[in-house]
Amino acid sequence: MLAAGGPAMRMLVVANLVLWLAVQAQAGPWPRAEGETFLSVSLEAPLVQGDGLFTLYGEHGLNDRLTLGLDMGATRQEMQKTVVFARLPFGQAPGGMRLAFELGVGILRDQPVIRPGLSFGRGFSLSGRPGWITLDTRVVIFQDMLHGDYDADFETDVTLGIETWRKTRAIVQLQAGVPAYGDEYLKIAPSWVIPAAPGRHLEIGVTAGLVGSSAIAAKIALWHSF
Repeated sequence: MLAAGGPAMRMLVVANLVLWLAVQAQAGPWPRAEGETFLSVSLEAPLVQGDGLFTLYGEHGLNDRLTLGLDMGATRQEMQKTVVFARLPFGQAPGGMRLAFELGVGILRDQPVIRPGLSFGRGFSLSGRPGWITLDTRVVIFQDMLHGDYDADFETDVTLGIETWRKTRAIVQLQAGVPAYGDEYLKIAPSWVIPAAPGRHLEIGVTAGLVGSSAIAAKIALWHSF
């Protein structure tokens, strides 16, 4: 594993600082309403290097506070992850920033994992248009089968979104990580979300490596809320 002082980690620290300043100046992990379900099915097709990736993500509001979810991902070669999780808000900081704790369990690359996480964020208004900014950070804990001890991957996503024209949304996400084995990475994923039908949206975008990867992929996803 690379040293924590590498370029991806430095950029991640900057991203965290940007988020903190934004929420200080200007609402983040909001629980799903009781009985409400959200599903997202997406496909990333490589344009430069890398593997294609299929993902299925879902959330269901069990009640007004507890949200249950499923996070799955696979390439053509293998199942990457299957994680079920529960998210529970635990407070609201001054200035309207919301906080939530998440705990997931599942399988990552054929290994059982525990995935605790924290979410921070808030909404804001820019020239009368609603937007949001969030920070989601996760630790994927697994057992090293070779040595018998435990290790962890660290992941952080910073997401900025804003409603633009006729309910469309522009989103930019920074994805950073420090895996236990392999190179630390930083990716950028801009996308455009278009209303397709009541309760449905189409997301079109790209994901490009900035640090630790030169892969570029086109992304298309369908969102469905019911």
